[in-house]
Amino acid sequence: MALQCTEAVNVLNALEELIVGFHGRFNHLCFFNTPIVQQEQYSLMFEEKKAHIQEHLNGTLSMVLPFRRKGSGNEDDGPLDQDIEDIMNEAEGLGDEDEPVPNLPVETVDEENDVDFSEKMAKSARTVIDVCMDLRRGENILIVCDPSTTDIGQALHDAASIRSDRVLLIVMPKGRHHGEEPPAPVANLMRQQQVVIAPTRYSLTHTRAVRQAIKDGSRVATMPGMTVEMFTEGGMTADFNIIKKNIGEMNAQLRRKRIVNVKSDTGTNVTFEVNWREWKLDDNGICNRPRMVTNLPAGKIFTLPREGTMNGTIVIDGSWDSNLVDEPVVLQ
Repeated sequence: MALQCTEAVNVLNALEELIVGFHGRFNHLCFFNTPIVQQEQYSLMFEEKKAHIQEHLNGTLSMVLPFRRKGSGNEDDGPLDQDIEDIMNEAEGLGDEDEPVPNLPVETVDEENDVDFSEKMAKSARTVIDVCMDLRRGENILIVCDPSTTDIGQALHDAASIRSDRVLLIVMPKGRHHGEEPPAPVANLMRQQQVVIAPTRYSLTHTRAVRQAIKDGSRVATMPGMTVEMFTEGGMTADFNIIKKNIGEMNAQLRRKRIVNVKSDTGTNVTFEVNWREWKLDDNGICNRPRMVTNLPAGKIFTLPREGTMNGTIVIDGSWDSNLVDEPVVLQ
């Protein structure tokens, strides 16, 4: 939860369950002094849970500021930044001696493999943040994941925090199917960001929440069905600048074609007419301007065949609905 978003975020009343997550050492006094907790409509709710929170709250703080578009007329951006700085300074000086960290049992791990895995996660996350989204310093970014993609969400959060201090990571319940709308509080937050990244089990691409976020100026990257293996060993290890270049070079070969024949060594042999219909050549993984949307990992060239002209065989031997196939799927 973004504790400082008293103007742009007002979602607590819509929540059935509140989970407070932190990043960096923090103190319960700072939590109860944050503006959102001090609001009258919330103070009673937090007061009832104060003893429990005081006992267990010792973590780190992750905050996101309200996204103010140019020309909004807001003149209090500076004081709000100062409020956050004051709270963070207060957090750094509180409680280390009063609340000692307990000695936890030490786990035995394979440090070499653990470091290698962490480096791969970090590298792919930097690709998303630096190359695909081209995150600028100070931009608001929201990362939406679910329980199946929390490791990926955390890696993206860490990479984004290098470039911006306005990063928010949300773990929402896992959906039941592609295209299911996210919870209303998440959808509201998406509209207020300049950058939204959604590594989730089921796709958010074709949802009202994404369409509205794009309409309001966000650039959005969805990552449906993303797994740690795909993130560290698969498509997310590609060089998306090279993919963009290669796709662009195909334009001259495709734009004047009327009949297309696709063949593969595994048995695909299909012919169809396009009648000079437009080819989509922008699915290259680069999503660096407002109101853009991409699906990662990217790298597709596609068009709509002329109705009734497709004939032949298509053999799918890779993946189907984000899962590897055990044996080829043949469409005739």
